[in-house]
Amino acid sequence: MSAESGWAAAAIGASAGVLGWVVGLGRILWPQHPQWALFFIIIGVTAVSTPIVEWNDRRSDNRVQD
Repeated sequence: MSAESGWAAAAIGASAGVLGWVVGLGRILWPQHPQWALFFIIIGVTAVSTPIVEWNDRRSDNRVQD
């Protein structure tokens, strides 16, 4: 994984966490501990977006070389 892909995936995860905080998703999912709900949202979105961003990064590198 390249550093750019890691940073991009982390930014996507953080953005999802901020959006969840603004919308109040943490309070809906886990009313007793909304901070933990947002933390797990950030970790989950980052974990899912990392391979997607990495795949897209590799795909764009192949197009430049062709």
